[in-house]
Amino acid sequence: MKTIQIVADNLKREIHKGYFFILLFTLFCSCTSSSKEEYEILNIAINKCVFKAIDPKEISKIMGQERVSSSEALDIIDERMKDRRYTFSMSDTLYTANLPKNTWDYLHYNDIFENNDPSILIDFSKIKSLENRKRINRPIKDDDYLGHFKFYRVLFDKWKERAYMRIDIPKSKGRIYGSFGLMFKKENGKWKLGN
Repeated sequence: MKTIQIVADNLKREIHKGYFFILLFTLFCSCTSSSKEEYEILNIAINKCVFKAIDPKEISKIMGQERVSSSEALDIIDERMKDRRYTFSMSDTLYTANLPKNTWDYLHYNDIFENNDPSILIDFSKIKSLENRKRINRPIKDDDYLGHFKFYRVLFDKWKERAYMRIDIPKSKGRIYGSFGLMFKKENGKWKLGN
């Protein structure tokens, strides 16, 4: 009888170990998936928001000097800028989204719910390098420095098909600056900038 009890106790322990490992595996997979999607969206946001703004006065100047349209002036500026190397800095943290009520109302309308995830340090090994733009650790003040950017945690809808990210853009000539949000949507398993 005692042998049967020992076997039963050992069996219970093994079952509990199995459940424990299944729980750990599930937790690991869910964290990795969310983290992967958050970094995919962060990389899109960095690529879209970190750029050299074009001063409208420079466009007018080229239009007058070269006697070209504004579109052609932009092409000339793009050609001049393509080989320049720019730098930018960004916070080392993805901050908790602290949004005004009207923004939350809009997000709730789009089925994006509040996220109480805490701020986290950014794993810069997951940040893709950008063509002609390099992230540096400390701000420097020169003509090729694009500014210091701040990013917030991604908010997802309950189906993880739409998302929202708030970004703080530094002031620069010819560029919208301040705090604003970007909407994202998932198409064919990939995140894209949405409307």
